[in-house]
Amino acid sequence: MSQEFEYRFERVKVNGGFFGTDFMENYRETVEKFARDGWRFVQAFAPFTYGSAINADLIFERRVR
Repeated sequence: MSQEFEYRFERVKVNGGFFGTDFMENYRETVEKFARDGWRFVQAFAPFTYGSAINADLIFERRVR
């Protein structure tokens, strides 16, 4: 039996480097907000442009209802 999932991508700004304070606050708020709606955090993807990331995509999944 296969389980079907849907995915959602949420972009957050990365200020002050990938592990900067602004990113950590945005990241945590976003994960908590989506978790309340049944989304499970899967991964963060932050492509580097010219040596540093500008944005990070947070990837969430949940079972299709």
